[in-house]
Amino acid sequence: MSRQQSLLGSLAVASVCCALVIARAQAVTSQSTNTPIPRPRAAKGTSEQKTMHTKLATTQDLGGKDRYLTFVSTDKPIYRTGEKVYVRGVVLNAANHQPLASGLNANATIHIKGPKGDIVASGSASVQDSVWGFSWDVPAEQAGGEYTLQATYPWDGHAPAERKFDIRAYRAPRLNSQITFMRDGYGPGEKVSATLDVKRAEGGVPAGAKVTVTARIDGTEVHGDTAKVDENGLCSVSFDLPREIPRGEGALSLTIEDGGVVETATKTIPILLQTVDLQTFPEGGDLIAGYANRLYIQAMQPNGKPADLAGKLVSKQTGGTVTEFRTEHEGRGRFLFTPEADRDYFLSVSEPAGIKTLYPLSKVKTSGAVLRADHDVFENGQPVSVQIGCTSKNYRVTLSKREVEVAACKIDMNHHPDINSGMLLPVSFELPPDIDGVLTVTVWNEKDSPIAERLVFRKPAKPLNISITPDKTS
Repeated sequence: MSRQQSLLGSLAVASVCCALVIARAQAVTSQSTNTPIPRPRAAKGTSEQKTMHTKLATTQDLGGKDRYLTFVSTDKPIYRTGEKVYVRGVVLNAANHQPLASGLNANATIHIKGPKGDIVASGSASVQDSVWGFSWDVPAEQAGGEYTLQATYPWDGHAPAERKFDIRAYRAPRLNSQITFMRDGYGPGEKVSATLDVKRAEGGVPAGAKVTVTARIDGTEVHGDTAKVDENGLCSVSFDLPREIPRGEGALSLTIEDGGVVETATKTIPILLQTVDLQTFPEGGDLIAGYANRLYIQAMQPNGKPADLAGKLVSKQTGGTVTEFRTEHEGRGRFLFTPEADRDYFLSVSEPAGIKTLYPLSKVKTSGAVLRADHDVFENGQPVSVQIGCTSKNYRVTLSKREVEVAACKIDMNHHPDINSGMLLPVSFELPPDIDGVLTVTVWNEKDSPIAERLVFRKPAKPLNISITPDKTS
């Protein structure tokens, strides 16, 4: 799978319960039957397909039902003092990405806030042909940090927008340095050893330069010994990690004093802890007994970085292994299993070794709905198809884009006698090309309450392809 498909897939498999989802696609296990199952279709123009959903009205806080959103961009992400920041805003309809109607203009109020939240610059920009522009000369004395440009429309009522950029004071380094750790990871209480390779920018080796070792572990400083650079520009340093490390956030700083030149080389310390934050997310929101449920997992280290692991799903009542799992990309994975009523399940991690924590799954419900998408990414022109398993005989499936219902299908299971208990019913939506991007699939029960929901991604009808060709090779 290409990187672009992987990124699109990560949007397609997000669920309503804020589940972090999988970027890498896997083969989807389909429900096999001996006879073909007729697919209910919500064709365009029929009463089943609604183009507007009055019950899911958008709020004025978001700019109203026919709201416009502003896509703000800067000419680059990082600026030096004395440079000029160029900003461009494009105002498009939130639903169909159409520009403002001809002759309809607006005025944007611009505020630039500094790292402390104070306003450092203000101005206004007129919207012409759905585009506005703004520029700001960064003062020479401006402090470095992250800045935020905010665009509001107090006279037109459009939704506000913002864009972040950085300002950094820049000085060409006098020393070129690189830190290399002797091992790929260190645990609490272990000795960290590293080698510093340093050369002068103008050439030569700073032999005899003093190197001071300082490490910061979870916000606490750990001081090591001092050392000197040898005639080859190398310096070996070491220090001991604390015996107790809660989060595992560590950085090594080496201060190099070469005559009157003082510079610092830093690098993140690869700290390994025998703990992981493992979260589980049923695809439709709940685990429903008797149906094949797809479960997504997200594993993170205490420092917030992804953790790749493998393990097994275990039943608490029997102690037996139900299935095995493994993360596939950036600590994310998914697997399929059929939970039983009155059973409790938990995840046990086997790789890496030493993690003894058991991670319980959410309670298995005996009523509700299972929702499974047929594809991670739907092609434009391809129907959006899902599979539904519901304990109710009558339910409704809707497809929405930005709080606006674009398709709906009513299901009466009495019309599908070939779908037995535990089987999933395929449901397909035929959509026009302009219904693209992130879409929300929702299952509603007879009381019109949502019982399952997830996001799917449909490729745009007019994709933007960008290629960059360098004017010279390195």
